[in-house]
Amino acid sequence: MPNDPEMENFCARVGELVLWASVIDQQLTEALIKLNFVDEEIMLHPLLSELDARVKAANIKVSCKHITAEDWKRSLKNWTDKCEKALSKRNIVAHHAVVEQNGNLVLKSPQARKILNSVKDGKASKPFTVDDVEDWISQSKKVVEQGQTVLENLSRFQTERKRSGS
Repeated sequence: MPNDPEMENFCARVGELVLWASVIDQQLTEALIKLNFVDEEIMLHPLLSELDARVKAANIKVSCKHITAEDWKRSLKNWTDKCEKALSKRNIVAHHAVVEQNGNLVLKSPQARKILNSVKDGKASKPFTVDDVEDWISQSKKVVEQGQTVLENLSRFQTERKRSGS
């Protein structure tokens, strides 16, 4: 199986998803800084980058409560939710093994908790395939694009906050 082109493609797709998730995690760090700090300290970025993405997302959602413009608040929370979903897909590919099932490569977990969680209404849910990973990559790219817009808006917000002295 190591030289199998199908396996190489699957692994390439998994790697791409992991890299897109890293970009999303970086965007969460930048959003957290722009929302909570008027001036960026030199060591702030490396320190906040160490936080788990779930912690960053939770902090962004808390910070949203202080935004009075409902459309900005809703947009930021919506993007943060999409980030969390994209990062959960990264976790799936990172914590499942690629195995052959019925002649196809799929993601499966040997962990009892994950096996039990995959059973719904007495039936096992379908395993994840390379097509699922391709869909997750596409979704992650859209989240990154939306994140660029969010970060641009937050930069304007931060500039206005500095100008007004808040």
